[in-house]
Amino acid sequence: MAGIRDKRNLRLADVTIERSVWQRNDCHTIRNMILKKAEEKKVAEEVNPYDWPESYYMETDPEKRKALLDTQNNPEEAELNKLRNELWHLRYQTMKNGKIKDCFIGGWMDLMLMRDQASGKFGKRGLKKQALKAFEQMGLSRETYFGRELLLAELKHMALLYCCASLTDRQYGSVLFGFGKMKKEKIDRKVIADLNAVGRTVPENLELSQEAQLLTEAIQLAMVHMGYDA
Repeated sequence: MAGIRDKRNLRLADVTIERSVWQRNDCHTIRNMILKKAEEKKVAEEVNPYDWPESYYMETDPEKRKALLDTQNNPEEAELNKLRNELWHLRYQTMKNGKIKDCFIGGWMDLMLMRDQASGKFGKRGLKKQALKAFEQMGLSRETYFGRELLLAELKHMALLYCCASLTDRQYGSVLFGFGKMKKEKIDRKVIADLNAVGRTVPENLELSQEAQLLTEAIQLAMVHMGYDA
């Protein structure tokens, strides 16, 4: 999706929107939206204001996430951070051009692309196979290995990253052929529809609700985080 790679330096906290904030007309309020600890400390945008491990899950840039992870030396969390490191390598792949590919977001977009076809009567066998491949790409089959809570946190991060990219991407909020821009409330509804499509509609239509259970839960947590009705 356009904007995900370009917007990686934005943090999830920057687009954690509350309903009251949506009513503002200031076009750059999204950039200044920092909740909880960020508001209390009034830190600069370029500084990650969160404590570990929250700092890791509020950072969108893969390399910065890896840097945060590599600085952790608490022996009590050594095993957990080892799993986080493996999960990082499962999710991110460095391509030949040096850019980092987010495989979780890749699986997310595959599910998004099949949302309309999944509601039809034909071709569901092939779509089901594609959906299971997307689940595999997101690590859903390795829940036992990584542990439910760790994988759930990473999947929630993926969903929040999608929200972040969507809410800050001009193309996402544009109307037909890019002329004009949707109102914030309409963009809000579009994001919610996308989250529900990946977390509920596609799995239900393909009879894969059980296989997608952890993904569905992660998306619901992300919706609550964003102030949406889950």
